[in-house]
Amino acid sequence: MKIKTVKINGIRGFMYHETPHVIRLDKKHFFLYGENGKGKSSFFEALEWGLTGDVNETKARRVGDKREYLFLFFIKITPFLLI
Repeated sequence: MKIKTVKINGIRGFMYHETPHVIRLDKKHFFLYGENGKGKSSFFEALEWGLTGDVNETKARRVGDKREYLFLFFIKITPFLLI
């Protein structure tokens, strides 16, 4: 299985927008770069959560509720990840 597109909205560094953030992975190579705090780790944590239902970082940081770690509660939408 090859993941071609990831759509994220309302998860950590991916603030809510009317249309979701779309990350295309359908090329031969994929590079993710950016300044600190721009969502690089959030992308991989959202992907990990979407594929496994868990995020290992929550255990390392001793976060009890994964939703508290992943989701932006001040926004009144249901966050989502579409793979």
